[in-house]
Formats: sequence, C-alpha cells, structure tokens
Amino acid sequence: MEWRYGQNSWAGVSSLLKPGQLLLAGGAMYALTFLLASGTSAANENPVPDLPSADQLQLFLDAPEQLYPNPVRYRILRNRKPIGLHSVSFEHSNNELTVNVDSEMTLKRLGLTFYSHRYSTKEVWSGGELVLLSTVIDEKGKATRSINATSRGDYLHISDSSEAAGFTTALPDYGSNHWHPGAVVARRIFHVLHGRVYQGPPTAKGWERVVLENGEVVSARRYKYTTGFNADVWYDADWRWIKLTFLADDGSEIEYKCIDSRI
Repeated sequence: MEWRYGQNSWAGVSSLLKPGQLLLAGGAMYALTFLLASGTSAANENPVPDLPSADQLQLFLDAPEQLYPNPVRYRILRNRKPIGLHSVSFEHSNNELTVNVDSEMTLKRLGLTFYSHRYSTKEVWSGGELVLLSTVIDEKGKATRSINATSRGDYLHISDSSEAAGFTTALPDYGSNHWHPGAVVARRIFHVLHGRVYQGPPTAKGWERVVLENGEVVSARRYKYTTGFNADVWYDADWRWIKLTFLADDGSEIEYKCIDSRI
C-alpha cells in the first residue's frame, strides 16, 4: 500500500513544471442535520471567489502565532477512524520565519503495525519570500527519502534523493503545507511530498459547515486542487486552515481535522 497524498492524478499532468435527499415534511430537517454534520453543503460549485486581502496574507507571515496555537495540531483519519497526528509550529529569528511540519500516520492489524508514513517539512521565509523547503519522508518498507528545494533568484532548485539529478523550475509562491491561505491565490505551488511545482490556484467551492475534531461546527471556505494533485482544503472565517481531505491510492478517504480550534 502507498499513500502519496493527492497523487491519484499525478501521472501525465500537463501542469507539472519539471523541465524537458429527502421528503420536505420531517425529512428536510434530517437532511439539513446530515449536511452540517458531514461537513458538506449545497454551496454553488462555482461561486465568486472569496479571497484573503493583502494585509491578511502578510499577517500570516508576520505573526502566525496570533492566528494559530503554536503548534497547531490536526487529527489524521482514514475512513473516519483516527490513525495519526499532524502538527505545524512557527519560529522567528531576525527577519526569518521558519515553519516546521511533523506528520505521522500508522495502520495496525491485530496490534501489529503493517503500514506507517512519517514526514517532516521545514519552510523558511525571509523578507516575505519563500527561500527554502525541505522534506524528509520515512515510509515503512521504503528507503528514507529527502527533498530539498532552495530559491535561486527567480528559480527553484530541487534535489530529490529518489532521483539521479536535481533540476531547476519556476519559483513557487507557496508550499503545500496549507497553513498559509495565500495558496488559494497562488500561481505556483510546491508539493512538499512530490517534490514538484504545480500550477494554481485551486478552485473556490463556496462556504460549508465543517465539524472539527472537538465537535465544534464552524463555517469555512472550501477550495479544490485538481492540477497535479487532488485535494480539498477548508479555511475558516479568519483564513486559518482547519481541514483537508483526499483519496489515498487504495481508495480510502484521508482527512485532517483541526484539534486546536480556539485561539
């Protein structure tokens, strides 16, 4: 089994930038309750995009700790059953912001681990620009993989331990760690597990109700990625990332749900 986040449409994607319900009486209320609990809604499929302002985007770089707990944690679920934990933390030094992501998921049968996937990612922002992305991936049954991407002027140089040689591509606006809502307006997004830059932005799908890990129901904006990887991401009214879903290679639904909902 392999879980390569959102990679079910990876092969052959042209955007890869590497070179070379119910009766009204009595049933209607049930239908509404189901929609709220499941996190879905009847929002327009092609609404007018609701986008963050320049000031909001800057605040996430200047003071993410004012918006998120530090760290902010997410429960990972497979087909609605918990299998792991994902966390994002922030550090400031001089004019740099470092974002550290740690993610771990484990599947067990009869008390024995038969699949595990762990990764850690570092983002470094300097002067408001993304200058470094590095990822270490440890998947049971495979050699540890490392991906390093550094900015070189207007380009990004990527070295990947799973490939014989590095390569250079267009500089991305954001990485796929989702904590920064600028990804919803990004022209290019670096996927931290694929080691590739994909075209953006995702498609706005409107407002929906989302049930958080603690049972709290909040209104959130949903955005759908389809160019290079398939995933749905939700941001709350303050543009904080609160949920992510995608289908794994085995067809199971993987879901990240915010644990630390209150600031």
